[in-house]
Amino acid sequence: MIVVNDAQIASISLAANTGEVEQNTVAVTRGGNAEVRGYAQDLVTMHTAAIAREMALAASAMIIPADHEVTQTLQTMSRAIVARLQTAEPAEFDQMYLSGQVDVHQMVLTLIDQTLLPQVKADALRDELMTMRVTVMQHLERARELLAMNSTGTMP
Repeated sequence: MIVVNDAQIASISLAANTGEVEQNTVAVTRGGNAEVRGYAQDLVTMHTAAIAREMALAASAMIIPADHEVTQTLQTMSRAIVARLQTAEPAEFDQMYLSGQVDVHQMVLTLIDQTLLPQVKADALRDELMTMRVTVMQHLERARELLAMNSTGTMP
C-alpha cells in the first residue's frame, strides 16, 4: 500500500489536475471532432478551477503540497501523453485521446478510492477529494461515451 500524508495528497491532486489541463489543452486544438474539442475544453476549464480551489484550500488549511513518488509518476505520465498527442496522426488523434482519457480517469479514480481518501486527515481536503471523485467519475463516463461513439462511427 502506498502511504501518503495530507501534504502529499495535495501534491498528488494538483499533479492530476495539472496533467489534465496539459493533455486537454492539446485536444482543444488537435481534436478532429467538435464533440471531442468541446469535451477537452470543458476539462481544461474544470481542472483549472479545481487547481485554483486546491491552492486556496492548501493556503487556508496551511497544507504545503509535498512531493511524492505518485506525484512524480503522474507528471511523467502526463508529459508522455502530451508528447504522444502532439505527434499523433490527425486520423488517429480522437481515438488515442479518448482512450487515454478513459485510462487516466480510471487510474485517478482508483487512486482516490484506494489511496487518497482512506488516508486523508484534514476535513477540507477530504471534501475536495470527494468533489474531485464525483468530477472524475463524470469525466470518465463522458470519455467512455465519446470513445464508444468514435469507435462505432456514430459521433455527431
